[in-house]
Order: sequence, then structure tokens, then C-alpha cells
Amino acid sequence: MLKILIPFIILISVQIQAKSLRDANADAPLVEIVNTNVFTLTVDASTDGGLSSDFAHEVYVPLQTTTTANTNYYKTSTRANLPKVTSATAGNGTFRFYFEIDVDATAQKAHIAIKNSADDKYTIIASSGTISGDFASYGMTFTLTDVCGSGQFECTTLVEDQNPSIKKNTFLYVFLDDDTNAPTTVDPAVNTSGIFYELKFSTKIYDSNTVTLNSLEKGDSQLIANFSGFGMEDFEGAYTILRTCTSSTSSGGTLGALGLSIDNATKVDNGQTSGQAKAKNLSNNTCYKVNVFLLDKYGFASLVSNDLEETPELIQALLKSQSCFFFSAGFGKHHFVLDSLRSFRDDFLMKTIPGKIFTQAYYALAPKFAMDIYHSPFLSALFRGIGYTFHYFFHILSVLISVLLLRRIRYGRS
Repeated sequence: MLKILIPFIILISVQIQAKSLRDANADAPLVEIVNTNVFTLTVDASTDGGLSSDFAHEVYVPLQTTTTANTNYYKTSTRANLPKVTSATAGNGTFRFYFEIDVDATAQKAHIAIKNSADDKYTIIASSGTISGDFASYGMTFTLTDVCGSGQFECTTLVEDQNPSIKKNTFLYVFLDDDTNAPTTVDPAVNTSGIFYELKFSTKIYDSNTVTLNSLEKGDSQLIANFSGFGMEDFEGAYTILRTCTSSTSSGGTLGALGLSIDNATKVDNGQTSGQAKAKNLSNNTCYKVNVFLLDKYGFASLVSNDLEETPELIQALLKSQSCFFFSAGFGKHHFVLDSLRSFRDDFLMKTIPGKIFTQAYYALAPKFAMDIYHSPFLSALFRGIGYTFHYFFHILSVLISVLLLRRIRYGRS
């Protein structure tokens, strides 16, 4: 029995290995759009390599509209790069996908097919020439007209003169087939050698959503921006824009109207639509103007926030100005916990003789060790933890004392 199975297994293995089509870059499949220039589209790679329609790679395609706001909200000031749908069946823009292709025996052709609107099969919209060798990065192209003119994807609502508020998607299947075959449709359940992509189109802009820069905290060679955003769809990241305070005012508005682009911005590392944004490696004693905005995966940006100004300081100057050396070194910036500790110093320690002695000894010794704390991640974290503990302990204690006093007053009256 084994002797019979071995040739059969070998035959199947040879057939399986005879051809394969996979992403040229498995971690981040590369998809480009070509209109007047070439730029790379954002792709969310599937965990299974796009081998099923349920786990397709997601490709985000921004589309141009004639509304001027669409110009100003895109991440660059050059809107002509964007593809556009010119009619229900045509558009401007060429897509370029890159694949790793292995062909060991029979010559092959690669095909790109779009999902049929009536069933689970796919209609071919583009095919390669004959492929008889192996390629580490094989580029295949198709156009926006191929998509809209396929009869399988309705493009009317994406036409460039429509209002910028539409999001639509369709599915692609890319596969290999023998050079001798000339299929017009394919069933992925039968031909299983390909990759699935979800092609997601958008003209949606964020013209009524605001980002608010609430405050700026200064540190040594850094500023910390506290901002509030909104629930942006397909969120890609929050970004900060920094300029010197002598630059022209740009409080609020759009990237395009302010003459800005993603090249002027730095991505925030917290990955959230609200929170803190740290601007690092700044020049101390230089005043900076800061704005924040959000960006989606299509490349459309929110309105730019209001701007605030602040000046980072050398840590020595910051420690001296905060007069709370150990904890200022731990936080490395102005912080609300420091305000609580100073209040405890002024309202409690300085009103007792032991407290005054302790405070005098602290200010005599603390400056000598503050820099050691600042440069030590462990000690900085330790003093931040102690500071938070003191802050919340005294906050809870003050609430309890207030409650007890109110109860005493109430029962005293009764």
C-alpha cells in the first residue's frame, strides 16, 4: 500500500510546488497608485496572507473630488496625485501590485479578477503576459477604468463631482493559470492558488470634527501636548506640527489651507485619538508653536487643532523653577502631582517646626541627587510612583476630613 501511495504523494507535491503566487512583501504587501506621480497605498496585511476572502488584505484608496475641501484635507498639498472616478465606468489612475511568483514547469499567466455582484465568482479585469520564470517582485497593473468598467462594481457615487462623503469597497482575487487557458471568470473555490484583496475607496473628509490642544507641558528638550480628538474611522495616527513661535499664525484650519503636509508633522507614538503627544529633541530656551491633527488610513486629515506655545528648559532650570527636586526629576516636566506636593509643603510642613527642619534639609541635599534620579529610569519611575501615591492619598484624606467635618456640623446642630 505504501509503495502505491509514495508516487501519488510525490505527484501531488510536484503539482503543488509547480506554481505559486504570494505577496512580494508578506509583512506589508506593496500596492502603488499612479496618476501624475507614484505613491504607496496603506495596506492592512491579513494574518493568513490573504488566502481567503474572509481574511483579505485591506487596501485603502483615497479618491479625488472637485470639492475644494477635498484638496485641503488630503495629507499632502499635491492633490493631483489622487486617482479620480470621471464617470460611472471610467476613471484616472493605475494600480500596481507586487507579487513573488514561482513557475517551475508550465508557463503561466497572472490574472486580477473582481468579485461578481451576483455570485461568489470573479470576473478577470487584467492579465499579465506569459510568465516562464521566477520573480521576487513581479509588478502587475490595472486601472480605475478596469474596476468601474467591469460591470461588477458600481462607481456612480464615487464620481469626482459628488460630495466628499462616500466609502465603498469591492474584492479582488489575483491568481495564476496555465498560459494556454483564457478564462473570463474564476471560482476561488476551485482555483485556490491566489490572494484576496479588499479594495476600499473613500472620498470622506472630516470637515466638522475638531481636535483640541488642551495644554502644553514643558520638559528638558521636549514638550508634552495633551489633546482631545474624536472617533475617526479607519484611524491611522495622530500627528503634531511644530514651528518656532515667530512663524505665522496657523490656529485651526486644514493642512492644505495652511500650506502644510504630512512632511511637516511627526507621528504621535500613543496610537490613540486622544491623549498625550511628546515632541522630543527640541532646543531648550526656544519657543515652539504646537498643533495636532488626526489622519485616517486613506490619507485624509482632520482639521488642525488650535495652537499653543511653550518653551522647553534645561532640566537644571526646570528643577529649580519647580522647587521640588526629587519629584521634578522623576517626572522630567511640570506635572499636577508637583502642585499637590508643593501645597502639602506650604499648608502642612511649613506650619510645624519639624516640618520646617525637614524642608530645609531637603532643599540642602536634594539638588545634589536630582540629576541622578533624572538619568535613572528606575529611580525616575520610583519617584513618580511615590508622587502619585502621595497625591491620591492626600486627596482622599482631604475628602474624608471634609465629610467628617460636615457630619460633625450636622450632628452638632441637631
